[in-house]
Amino acid sequence: MAKKTPSKVGRPEKVNDEIIRKLEDAFSIGATVLEACCHADIPKSTYYDYLNKNPAFSDRIELLKEKMPLKARAVINSDLDAGDSQTARWLLERNKRHEFSTQQNIEHKAEVEVSNADDLKKYSQEDLEVMMAIKAKYKGGED
Repeated sequence: MAKKTPSKVGRPEKVNDEIIRKLEDAFSIGATVLEACCHADIPKSTYYDYLNKNPAFSDRIELLKEKMPLKARAVINSDLDAGDSQTARWLLERNKRHEFSTQQNIEHKAEVEVSNADDLKKYSQEDLEVMMAIKAKYKGGED
């Protein structure tokens, strides 16, 4: 007597071949996770569950996310090869800012001293936190 193949019991898989294809299509054109999930009509939790259970798929998505920037680089390179001065200027403004930027950066540094702690009472906690962050930035705490 021939063995019966076991039938699948329970809920159908949340992620099927069509959903995978839709996710891959979305990521290959630079979509965010939210946009890809919307395109595939699945919640983000389903996407992340599938990603955790399928490391190979995770690697594939990571590669697909690099497809669009690579394509854009190829277009820029093609424009440069064709002698497009506008593309060349654009690229230099971004990659060699200190030489080719059209914007000026002006730094202003000042010290503020508080002579009386009561002066601080007029500020909200949020205002004080902003002032402390600014102070830290100019003291070299942040870049």
